[in-house]
Amino acid sequence: RAVSGASGYAVYRKPSGGSWKMIDATASTSYVDKASLDAGKTYYYTVRPYAGSESQATADKYSARYWGYFDSEGVPIRIRS
Repeated sequence: RAVSGASGYAVYRKPSGGSWKMIDATASTSYVDKASLDAGKTYYYTVRPYAGSESQATADKYSARYWGYFDSEGVPIRIRS
């Protein structure tokens, strides 16, 4: 679902026990992660809307000032073999 006022969405992923990493920015409200991930491992995803340019979102990808609250849990996705 689109967020009012958002010009795009930053997609973050982290492996179980790992750290968040911004993997992409998109203007679409749907996303497919095409990375080669390890089977049997759990990954977490979260999406943050942004206003402004994709380059600003990428440059400020970990800035609390830019993003405000960051979902520390995310959505768990278990990769099947």
